[in-house]
Amino acid sequence: MGFRFRRSVKILPGVRINLSKSSASVSLGGRGFHYTIGPKGTRVTAGIPGTGLSWTEYSPYVQKHPEVPDILPPPLPDPPLLQHHESLQIIQNASADQINALSTSELAPILDRANRRIRLAPTVLVFCLLLFVAALSQTNRAWVNLTALYAAIFVPIAIAVDRYRRSVKVTLDPEGVIARTSDALSAAFTELMQCKVTWIVHAEGRTTDWKRNAGATSLAGRKQILLHFGKPTCIRGRKKFPAFQIGSDQLYLLPDAALAVVRGKVASVSYRELEFSSHVVQFIEEGRVPSDATIVEHTWRYVNKSGGPDRRFINNRQLPVCLYGEVAFHSAGGLNCKVQVSKSSAIDSLYKVIEALRQTSAKIPKSVTYIKTAKRWPTIAFILVFAVLTSFQIAFLKDDALRGFAGLNSHGASDRRQTATGPIIQPDVEASPEIGGKNYVAAEPQNAPLDLKQPPAPSDSGPPATTDAQNSDHLLNLEDPQNVVWAQSRLRELGFLRGRTKGWDSVSRLALRDFKTTNNLAADDKWDLKAQELLASGPAFGMEQTFIGSWSESACRTDAKPDIFITSRRAVSSAGGICEFFNIRRSPYGWSVETACSNAGERWKANIHLAVSGETLIWTGRDGRLTQYHRCQ
Repeated sequence: MGFRFRRSVKILPGVRINLSKSSASVSLGGRGFHYTIGPKGTRVTAGIPGTGLSWTEYSPYVQKHPEVPDILPPPLPDPPLLQHHESLQIIQNASADQINALSTSELAPILDRANRRIRLAPTVLVFCLLLFVAALSQTNRAWVNLTALYAAIFVPIAIAVDRYRRSVKVTLDPEGVIARTSDALSAAFTELMQCKVTWIVHAEGRTTDWKRNAGATSLAGRKQILLHFGKPTCIRGRKKFPAFQIGSDQLYLLPDAALAVVRGKVASVSYRELEFSSHVVQFIEEGRVPSDATIVEHTWRYVNKSGGPDRRFINNRQLPVCLYGEVAFHSAGGLNCKVQVSKSSAIDSLYKVIEALRQTSAKIPKSVTYIKTAKRWPTIAFILVFAVLTSFQIAFLKDDALRGFAGLNSHGASDRRQTATGPIIQPDVEASPEIGGKNYVAAEPQNAPLDLKQPPAPSDSGPPATTDAQNSDHLLNLEDPQNVVWAQSRLRELGFLRGRTKGWDSVSRLALRDFKTTNNLAADDKWDLKAQELLASGPAFGMEQTFIGSWSESACRTDAKPDIFITSRRAVSSAGGICEFFNIRRSPYGWSVETACSNAGERWKANIHLAVSGETLIWTGRDGRLTQYHRCQ
């Protein structure tokens, strides 16, 4: 059993990095929809959570042929023939530039120019990722959903535009000799595909150790392949051509030229320049013999001079000698391909058709394949639409960020007049009761703010200082009892401080922390200039407008404890559950809080949302469920 490794790491909400032993990938999105970018291609997966229904589509960077399955049937075992010490000569194609240098075909420059065009999809994907990261830094969740939808729409469109602009449309002459020859080429290739086994010969060489190689004088390295009809990625349209998969390269037989895709580049060789040979070879088969192969004789794994078995070897067995068909393609520029088929007679038709194509190409020197390149206006239109929408989205994100920054740092009464609005709560009569016999559904927030209590008016008595604290840059010293009395009186007016105090004690510091946290200041109990100015200015949130306090799901009673008690640090349930608060962020519709909770030995982390409307608190939990609480005095 092989060693396996897989690890998925969440770096941002909706962004995960997947690590494995062979590669790494990035996944965007959440439950129900995600887009995965890997080293070999992209995958889009969409589903309905809880139903088991899903849909996925994989798009490799190098297009595969639909006729070739991803997993080949179990191949016939290649013969270990052969214990030799001679080095075999590798059979491989030269580069596409070398092949085209000595070719007169007109197809290659046009196809290669289209195939080398810059891809738009990676650039679009980078912009979408940057917009998504920028939206995550904002408090408005609608921007996160919008940027995710933006990427889900534009990235597939960019991939489709790339496929269009990086390809050409090929049209064949439907009349005359070429049409009949093209049909004959397809019929001959179909006959070749009916062979049980096809091999690509990737190496061959001579050997002198015939005794240990079953009497063979030459050796061959080969690999099983499948023949198919297809077309390269630089050609679009329904027409498909006979194709050979030569390792990572492909060879296509068009009516007027042999088209080779070598390491991602396109080369073509006219048939009048193509050297094509076909002959029958005898092959000593050590593996399983195909059912359509012809066996002419048998030999021994280890043979003596007379052709009989060498008695010095115990496990010496007989091997069949089969007749296989072999076709080879060569050109002066470096095209080099050799294929073996299990049925020797299947190569005759292909040889006759290619000879006819060579004669036709000599008589008709001009190309019979008509090329139609991609138009420019779809690319220009896509770039303009993407640029305009991206500019608008960047501008809106920038304005949202500036408004948030201004709301955080401005202290004027006109700029600081904010109310703690929350989602409108409507009872869901069809939902089953889950929390305290009630279940609620959050409707869309309205543009008009809820009718909440206005913040308390500024205190008539300012801080005991020689200058106005609202415009002063001097921080009050809380070692002065007069300053402590003023700060505590403002906290009492806002409802954060209750009960008796003795100087600037822990109760006062906890009240200051609650005040600062719920008003988008630093989540600590440090007395600073921002807290002093906000206390002096007046338009701060009072405690009755925040989530601080005691709450119950039903009407509060004096003879019963509240269901939950919330401060800026934690929420404590009467049933024993505790949620510690981290990173509290206020928005126009409430507070977003990162929590670490525990209850009855279970621990979990969750992002919750708290919204206050009058005397009602709406707690949105980790699973999206809403719980309504009533404030207890």
